[in-house]
Amino acid sequence: METITREQAIKAAINSIEESDFPHPCTLQRCLENVDLIHCLFIHRLDDPGASYYILYWLINDKMICIAEVDAFNGNILSFTPFTHPATEHYHDTEKFEEMIRIRYPDEVVADSDLVWKPCNESNSSINPFRRVNTDKRTYFISMFGEIYTELTPVE
Repeated sequence: METITREQAIKAAINSIEESDFPHPCTLQRCLENVDLIHCLFIHRLDDPGASYYILYWLINDKMICIAEVDAFNGNILSFTPFTHPATEHYHDTEKFEEMIRIRYPDEVVADSDLVWKPCNESNSSINPFRRVNTDKRTYFISMFGEIYTELTPVE
């Protein structure tokens, strides 16, 4: 199955939000009109790759004002959450997560990283994925809150 592009995910999200009955505060309307404010990241589902998705979030003054999940295969909006109090999580800060591993495990060499999620005890919300950092020795999963795990435990 082939995924849609980031650009297609952004367009699908904007169209879906604009067509909804959701009242648009002026800041959201400004975001819908300015694609440069939208950040779009692919999240690989570890438990079901066919359910992988994009997280889109809108930043104004370095604050996240809303977040959406878009199905990576058909472009359907899975969820949309506007924030009454802008959040500060920054999913795209790859270097921050990789640097955490370099500092904590200086004898390991970071190979690569990506965003992943599956329902687990460490995160039961798909808008809280993990940065998976692969080193020459092992794989780490870092939560959006900075907690480091070497494995994700299934929900029981």
